[in-house]
Amino acid sequence: MEFSLAQVLQEIDRELALRRRVYNQLVRKGKMHYSDAEQHYLRMLAARRIVAAHPHEFVEMPDAEENAVGLYKTDQP
Repeated sequence: MEFSLAQVLQEIDRELALRRRVYNQLVRKGKMHYSDAEQHYLRMLAARRIVAAHPHEFVEMPDAEENAVGLYKTDQP
């Protein structure tokens, strides 16, 4: 499976929007400190800028152990 640069950047943007929304809620509820939220958000933003700056780099797809689908396994067949 391959993903285009546009698809990867779109996914990072989705993650940034999710973090912005969730972290704001967590900070307001006192479950996350503002500086921690800011650092996590800024690191993801930095990752986006790195990916955007290197559009021709090749990244291998995750192997079976790293595959994100494995994180969501259920007992169902």
